[in-house]
Amino acid sequence: MIPQNSLRLMKRSRNKVKRMTSSLRNGFGYRIIKTALFVCVSLGGAAISFAQQFQGDSLSTLGLVGFNYTDRHISDYSVNNASGGHINLSSPSSGGSGIACCFRVAKHALYPIQLRIRWQVDGCKILETSMQTGATVETKRFAYKEIELEVKRVPGLNPNFIETHFYPDGTVQVDLTERISDPRLSLQARRPDKSNFSDCKNGKRLH
Repeated sequence: MIPQNSLRLMKRSRNKVKRMTSSLRNGFGYRIIKTALFVCVSLGGAAISFAQQFQGDSLSTLGLVGFNYTDRHISDYSVNNASGGHINLSSPSSGGSGIACCFRVAKHALYPIQLRIRWQVDGCKILETSMQTGATVETKRFAYKEIELEVKRVPGLNPNFIETHFYPDGTVQVDLTERISDPRLSLQARRPDKSNFSDCKNGKRLH
């Protein structure tokens, strides 16, 4: 014999199914489902925001500092897609850049970590007509080079900066430092800048 409580629960369940079926038929069920999805997405977004905030607390934020020992102005460089901005020619007292924000790395990351360095090495210029004003302006198109390398962490070091050193022979070195280093090469800041933007061939752009 089925207990009275169980019979009442079964009856309630059948009534709920009937109401849901009726609602779906008249279109109200779509609104219920849509509302439920909205609530789920909203709650999911809150969870993601919380996770991101928690993750942010577990990350170290480092300033990017560039050292340009080449004879060309570097218009832009990045470390794992974090932009370091442009780098002027170095001098005996400066690498040629300021401090760009920010490169983030997990505080408990396993070293060495893999890095992708991308920097402007060449370029060309092209004449383009502005669609708004109709004026002809000269635009520079940059060519980039990319390499992958590893950076190690010195035991006991509490890094504040990630330094990228660009050498005349194309070598790139990256180090984590607590303070901004002195340039590794003592070069005159007023040395000739050999950046040369010739006309793009056949109007083609370099990327």
